[in-house]
Amino acid sequence: MLLDVKSNSDVGPSIEARFKNFTAADRSISEATDLIYTWCFEHLAQESAINAQQEFQHLTGKFFSDDDFYKVRIKYFIEYFLLDRLEKFSFLNHLTCPVYAFYQAPFFKSLPKEILHFLLELRNSHHSLFQVVNVNPKSLEIIDLLSENRNKISVQAAKNQTFDGIEKADIFQCHIFKIDHSYLISDGLILHSRKAAKTLLQMALDFNTNRRLTSLQFLFQLANGQLMMVRRLSVSASYAYQALKLNS
Repeated sequence: MLLDVKSNSDVGPSIEARFKNFTAADRSISEATDLIYTWCFEHLAQESAINAQQEFQHLTGKFFSDDDFYKVRIKYFIEYFLLDRLEKFSFLNHLTCPVYAFYQAPFFKSLPKEILHFLLELRNSHHSLFQVVNVNPKSLEIIDLLSENRNKISVQAAKNQTFDGIEKADIFQCHIFKIDHSYLISDGLILHSRKAAKTLLQMALDFNTNRRLTSLQFLFQLANGQLMMVRRLSVSASYAYQALKLNS
């Protein structure tokens, strides 16, 4: 397993209490999705979560707890599981993402209004490949490379979040969330090699032109390529991504 949430379920506050103590004003996507994943794992979809973790590693590349980027990949997986992966739940009559099943939790509607609103707004997520146009430590201006119009999007940092280490023209993939009138991102951000920027831009153009893959399949290929580059230090980033491009 990638995550052992069961080891935390018998100590400290209950998951319901942790939700009630969540500070919506901090606007922490990572904390919110961690809590929702833990609840889903404990109450709804333990087997599905384990299967999804194995599937995720197969599709995006294997990673381990001693990897420097382990926490980033875990965050990326959690958002994929909650927001992209369809599941069948006995109390719902259709396939749906686990976040919608969480909204049926017995305690959910009793949460304070501001927390309830923030958690419901997580439905307004968009998973894509982005390029940075402008950056400062608490905000980013980005364009969506997989959209036709490529409109600029202004992303704000959460209370305890900064965008240190991200530079203009960097390319990354993640979910972005529209909360009220602001866009937020979590820490599950896969930052691609700057050396591969030209190749990635061409791949995004080819994807938009041909659409042979779904956007999720394409993003998983890129995540796999980024990991391949990290693992094989002697192989250039452009070579790793070009190999994926030729095999897509």
